[in-house]
Amino acid sequence: MQNSQPQPSRAENDSFPLRGLPGGWPIDAPPRSLFFDLSPYGFDGATQESLISYFRRVCWQHGLLPRTVAYHAIAPLTGGIAGWSTFDIADECYEHAICGVTERAARWVGALNWLTLRTDLCVMTMLPLRELLPPFHLIAPKAKFCPACYREDERAGRQKYDRLLWAVDCVTACPLHRLRLASDYEVPGAKPFPFTIPGHSRINGESLSRRKSVRATAHEVEVARLIADLISNIKHIQGAPVCEYSLAVFLKNVAESLFNGNATELARYLGVSKSQIHGWTHGKSRASLQNLAHIAYAFGCPILDVVLGNKVMLSPRRRPSRERSPVILKLANGYKAPDERFFAELQGFMSRNPSACALDAARHLQVSPRHLRKRAPEQHATLVRQGLARQRQRVEHRQNTQDEAWRASYNSIIAAGGRPSRRTILNDLRARLGLKLGYHDVIRAQRNSLSRPESR
Repeated sequence: MQNSQPQPSRAENDSFPLRGLPGGWPIDAPPRSLFFDLSPYGFDGATQESLISYFRRVCWQHGLLPRTVAYHAIAPLTGGIAGWSTFDIADECYEHAICGVTERAARWVGALNWLTLRTDLCVMTMLPLRELLPPFHLIAPKAKFCPACYREDERAGRQKYDRLLWAVDCVTACPLHRLRLASDYEVPGAKPFPFTIPGHSRINGESLSRRKSVRATAHEVEVARLIADLISNIKHIQGAPVCEYSLAVFLKNVAESLFNGNATELARYLGVSKSQIHGWTHGKSRASLQNLAHIAYAFGCPILDVVLGNKVMLSPRRRPSRERSPVILKLANGYKAPDERFFAELQGFMSRNPSACALDAARHLQVSPRHLRKRAPEQHATLVRQGLARQRQRVEHRQNTQDEAWRASYNSIIAAGGRPSRRTILNDLRARLGLKLGYHDVIRAQRNSLSRPESR
């Protein structure tokens, strides 16, 4: 490569120039990439590979660990970011957020496009939907997978890879095999294997295709199918006429077509609050992908029609009562109770639960904490004091338990003729009790334990 190649300051989708040619090569020769041009897997929303999976496979082809490549290749290309060190940027290779819609995902897409001389890695993330979807609860914090998909990869003779659909937070099933997504085991105190290619457990190194699968419900499969269809249309969404009030247009059309323009009936049908419908229809809040999937499921239409505000044929259907979804809000009707019954139930609850807090009382009365504070300010103040006292007791109990465990481990190590260093005690607590202490907990436990004569 030419040493005079300019380094880009930041990573946008297509903002990096192509790499130059080695010295002495013909001018009309095609440019060369720094990394192998590995072809991504997948052809639709259910099989499209995610960016983090593609990055891990590229690193595997070069015989390098992902964080090593991220530190030496990705971090220098992203330029200086206020408050971010090179170590912080390199640690992003462990996070699924690089498959989302944030600036972090844009930096990684731009860097990998430049390093591999590709221009299509954007479709391996949710970036084309950044104007339609907020980042709130979009990407799952932990990795999920479908064992049946991994088994298909093995039968096809290709590397196992992670699907972009699995990285979406509200997706809990595989639409192809109708199985619930699984996750890797977590063993307290176990040192995981290095973060390498997808499809292998970091706990014991076995293939994740051997994990047992659980049949998903019809609702989970349908939600996964709707989001898979949305991912399939990612290539066609860029440049689509989207405005801030597209969801508002769709909801108003639904209210006029099915509920005679009554927003309250629409909210009751969807199982959400009227204020939430008001926020969506007036552009005061953006619906998350969970909400959009729920709306599309409720009216039997694709998510793309919801976010674009299209007029389509609607097929209303209710979510099965046995299904639980974080999108659905439980309506609180306790505010309708008359004062006599309201205060009687409140006093009875407080007498039966002397350590209850204001949130516990609000849930029992089926009202919001704000309504409780406004309607019964004296009782609310008492509940707040009780809650603070209960919290202090829990903190003191946790700290005393940690101090006692530290003191017992300290004395046992001395009795065995060992050296009770801080690291030795922490390893002992983690191995025997599965107890992990933070820095301030260690300092406190060490000070309190060593201040007693029997611990010296």
